[in-house]
Amino acid sequence: MDKPSKTFSRAGFYLILLFTFFASISPAIAHIAAFLAFALWVVEQLIFRNTDWIQEEMFFPVAGFIIITLMALIVFRVNSSETVLPYTGYLAIFYFVVQRFVSFSEKRKMIIWTFIAGVVLSSAIDAVMRFFDAGLEKSMLNPASQETSFYILIVFAMILAFYAEGKNPKEKLFFGLISLPLAAIAILTLNIYVILILLFLFLIISLFKDRSAFLLLGAIFVLFFSGILDIGPGISLPEIINVIKAPIREFIESGRTIEKIAFFGAIDGWNTAKTGVAPDSFFIKLLAASGPPALLFFLWILFKQARSDFVKFRKILFREMKAFHLGVALAIVSFAILCLFGSIFESSAAVLVFWMILGMSEI
Repeated sequence: MDKPSKTFSRAGFYLILLFTFFASISPAIAHIAAFLAFALWVVEQLIFRNTDWIQEEMFFPVAGFIIITLMALIVFRVNSSETVLPYTGYLAIFYFVVQRFVSFSEKRKMIIWTFIAGVVLSSAIDAVMRFFDAGLEKSMLNPASQETSFYILIVFAMILAFYAEGKNPKEKLFFGLISLPLAAIAILTLNIYVILILLFLFLIISLFKDRSAFLLLGAIFVLFFSGILDIGPGISLPEIINVIKAPIREFIESGRTIEKIAFFGAIDGWNTAKTGVAPDSFFIKLLAASGPPALLFFLWILFKQARSDFVKFRKILFREMKAFHLGVALAIVSFAILCLFGSIFESSAAVLVFWMILGMSEI
């Protein structure tokens, strides 16, 4: 095997950096950058025959997920049916592309902060436009897309992790100030699911890592339940309980359709006319579109990756690397909870971001 080219490595990294910044700002530009990085990776495989990625610990679960979802997609196409998740399988290859071109912790640091900058910029622009277009009350009734919610959850998870690993009060203050614009954007534009997940992340950090986060968490709860912090109509404790119960009700109501799902999913698609249920949960959609094996492979990936990041967080001594792995573990937990209530995997840019974050964990 020949040694991979440094020119290829440098070009691939800058393409992924470009994708990272524009993922939340301009999906079209992000898709072009991601495709060029993938094409460069394929060319490198053909020229240098670099197959080290096959030896990665996560190769079999990711490859298994790709194969199962692609086979399910073929079954749907042969039967002239439509699947709601066209990107879930083949875009997982980006997991290995990112591992090849983001090969050092310094590069990973640049990727993370570029992504944070892009999300803060796009979310701020979106919040301002929604505010001036509809006003505060109407903007709260029309929450931001789940794609935007997913990006902000990742950023919050990373910033909370860096805050928890801060070595002095000044550093903690810095990360706290960074989180303030995102917190304001979350209150203005996001739905109740995301707000609850953000509170849950604060609770995890407070209980298991940094007790100082309890002060902020307590202040948020006091303002939230006292009504001083008005984040929109219909948001109360009973409403929160109903929201938490929603995935359970959805699984129960969808039970009749789930019973008919074959190995590669429901051949005739998800027939809402018969069930009267249009599923929101990504897990139910994946089960319906690709069958039980695909769902099991995906859950295996989430569990295995979260466990790997948590182990690295416990073992690694370098504070910045600890913060990254803690942030990824929190992001995976957030993503799993969000998938109970909705689906960000219907956006190809969000899918690529998901596999990028997981791929960088193996560096």
